[in-house]
Amino acid sequence: MAGIIKYQTVTVRRLRAALLLAICYLLFDISGASAAELHFEPDLTHEGAGFTVNVVLKLARPVNAVQGVLEFDDDILELHRIDPSPSGVPLWIETPALAERGRIPFAGIFPGGIEPRLTDRIVLFRVAYAAERTGSARLSFNDVRVLLHTAEPADDEVITVPVTAVLGEGDLGIPDPPEDRIAPEPFTVNIVTEPAALAVFNARDLQSGVARYEVRERFLGLFGGYAPAVSPYELSAAWRWSIIDVRAADHAGNVRTARHVPAMLVIVYGVAAAFAALIIRSSARWRR
Repeated sequence: MAGIIKYQTVTVRRLRAALLLAICYLLFDISGASAAELHFEPDLTHEGAGFTVNVVLKLARPVNAVQGVLEFDDDILELHRIDPSPSGVPLWIETPALAERGRIPFAGIFPGGIEPRLTDRIVLFRVAYAAERTGSARLSFNDVRVLLHTAEPADDEVITVPVTAVLGEGDLGIPDPPEDRIAPEPFTVNIVTEPAALAVFNARDLQSGVARYEVRERFLGLFGGYAPAVSPYELSAAWRWSIIDVRAADHAGNVRTARHVPAMLVIVYGVAAAFAALIIRSSARWRR
């Protein structure tokens, strides 16, 4: 079993750490009654080398946005992958990604807000590390903001809980990818036009996680190829006349494609089909 967790001053294996953390929440309510909490949870589905954690936001009041920076000791941990696929974040303004050594900034919004009475625990994203050597590696948060869902914009109080991963000989190496023969779940492509034309998408894959996205804009449904992309993706000036395909691939290579056909193009196709039908009908009458 890899990835031993040291929660505050107690060092135990992942399962015991998760149980201890749950007991602390139930008995002592360490998050407080009116503060959001950003903390790490061990990914109990992970086995083998390396170290995998979930980044979790615990709610106390309705919120509509979260941002921050995950910081880690990159002299011990090498980032293997970031998977926002189990995320409860509908719209990423800044998708979690390595910006510089040991720092992963992220920012997302919940349109319409999200209520703790509906769900008080949101998995923002999952991070898998390869252990380069044995030792203790600290993971923490910085520059965290949680915006309340109120009439006037206001920040919620936030408690951040760091952890220390104690890595032994069995943790060295790259995490094994889980077996996955299932494509990412069906998803949609949404278009926003202010301040620019953007395609917004968020696929989920609960097995190996979404590895990458590609977007294709086919002008009049005829021309265009796929290009690497992240959400939100800025569209070309001809987007209203283009079929927009978004392809999500997981870490096992399974692919799911979502499509957006602009209303203008639907009208053009409808008129063209009606005109073609009229020509065919007229030609048939002329032959008679």
